[in-house]
Amino acid sequence: MSSPSPKPAPNPWKNLRYDAPAGVVVFLVALPLCLGIAPLFSGILAGIIGGLVIPLISKSPLSVSGPAAGLIAIVITGIDRAGSFDAFLVAVMLGGVLQLIWGLLKAGTIAYFFPSSVIKGMPGCDRSDPDPQAASPRLWGRP
Repeated sequence: MSSPSPKPAPNPWKNLRYDAPAGVVVFLVALPLCLGIAPLFSGILAGIIGGLVIPLISKSPLSVSGPAAGLIAIVITGIDRAGSFDAFLVAVMLGGVLQLIWGLLKAGTIAYFFPSSVIKGMPGCDRSDPDPQAASPRLWGRP
């Protein structure tokens, strides 16, 4: 009786022609996110660690790391505030449609009328409680 032969190791170069363009697209999407969460060097460093180092040590074929991992908290809060996942998807779609309409109308110039101090002060202005559980109590089992 012969023992089964070991499974050959996967060849990482086999799908390079598909993986390289996908990697470029992911890079182009992740770069603004990385620069948005931290100053220039720190944001780029976070993107490199999240995009290269974490996948190498995680041993997982799929992973969510880097700035995209922080968006999970935003999505969960959005689903909680919308009431359901379907309502959240409708809100996201309507937001995208509004962005397209405003882009076609060149309505972005309205941003010149808002002082930069107002824009910088907007994050977190909708709640005064620093408790993270206060943002979405239903997720934590509170009524």
